[in-house]
Amino acid sequence: MKRLILAVLFLAVASSAYAIWPFSRPTYTLTVINGSGSGSYKAGTMIALAAVPRSDASFTAWLSTDTAKPTDSSTWGTHPERFEHVNDATTMFVMPKTAVTIQATYLLP
Repeated sequence: MKRLILAVLFLAVASSAYAIWPFSRPTYTLTVINGSGSGSYKAGTMIALAAVPRSDASFTAWLSTDTAKPTDSSTWGTHPERFEHVNDATTMFVMPKTAVTIQATYLLP
């Protein structure tokens, strides 16, 4: 009788676990200013970024509001650990576990 009760209990727990597994990972909003790549992404996703070309200025770097691993004390930073090439107009970005805004910056002549 104990084995039957344990088997029924196991099946009840297993079926409940199946109802929530596999679970869906949350998505976070990426907003890109002066470029493309905005959207909702799961943490760890590699996202292609492309800065809007400007005839009056040259691309300088990508800046981010991501404070998960800040490299300085300001609100905006380059956070190179998230960018494949922070100083390239086209690059890849690793989505953190938070909403983030990225901005392409330019240098005027």
